[in-house]
Amino acid sequence: WVEILGETGTIRLAGDTLACFGEHPATQVYDLPACYRDSYSATIEHFIAGLETGAPFETAPQDNLETLRLVEDCYRLSGFEGEARG
Repeated sequence: WVEILGETGTIRLAGDTLACFGEHPATQVYDLPACYRDSYSATIEHFIAGLETGAPFETAPQDNLETLRLVEDCYRLSGFEGEARG
């Protein structure tokens, strides 16, 4: 799990549950497969709309390349060695 400690409260994400502790405590449980599916669908829709209308994408290609570099660095630093897919 991940926990963020603040001066007036704490947020904890454990699996599918986000809990806030402090002045306004709350808990939210997420349907992670549905969230992933919805996010994937929205990304594809946004991409297609950009191609059709010429509207700018939410993130620039350079931002996406930087994100990919950071993810690959995390895998490399963790020692993870996955199988090559072909």
